[in-house]
Amino acid sequence: MSFPAHAVRLGLRRGCAEFLQSLRSTQDQGFYLFTGLLVLGYLFLRRNTEVEGTDLLLPSVALPSILGALITFGVVIGPAYALAMEKEDGTLLRHKAVPHGLVGYFTSQLFFQSASLVPQLLVILVPAFFLFDNLMAEPSGWFTVLWVLVLGLLAAMPIGIVIGALVPGTQKVGTGHAPRDGPRRDLRDLLPAAAAVGVGAGRRAGLPDVLDRAGHALGLPSRAGRRARGR
Repeated sequence: MSFPAHAVRLGLRRGCAEFLQSLRSTQDQGFYLFTGLLVLGYLFLRRNTEVEGTDLLLPSVALPSILGALITFGVVIGPAYALAMEKEDGTLLRHKAVPHGLVGYFTSQLFFQSASLVPQLLVILVPAFFLFDNLMAEPSGWFTVLWVLVLGLLAAMPIGIVIGALVPGTQKVGTGHAPRDGPRRDLRDLLPAAAAVGVGAGRRAGLPDVLDRAGHALGLPSRAGRRARGR
């Protein structure tokens, strides 16, 4: 059987069209900006915090882990929701009926899910290099970023595809409900808990009193209240 080059080209064209449509979507733009502001805001508040046992500041240590978590979340939950949803609405069945249709479908998904990481990374990395010092010790570090990113995609994206192929519907992906906007809705459901954890950690580190007001909005006890109960 010859290599289905035509199906691959159609898949790349479809993936490119979906990516460009995503860039024009105000919903996706809001998602990228919101998560970027959360990450940068937290790191900015901790910009002068040294990691114990090293001479490194927290942003230099925490940023790679945060980016890794966002990338893993995106390339696992994103394909899982897409595949589960398109199984339900018959899109996948129509691709199966076309010669090499699945090759084109999965090519488009690989391109779209991989390209969707670019805006997320740019929104975080570009401001981070202006806000924080010593994020990249040597230019050769970018090569390390590239091969780790490719390796992470190869390791994590098949997991999302397998999950999407095995679950009976979108209700079984993620938190057990079926959000129309997929992983972005799923992440927004987790944001209040993540914000509460971040505010609590910041207050324990002695960060500005503004975190007490943020903690009060999230229903967390203030430092003064905790000291009063301690007495």
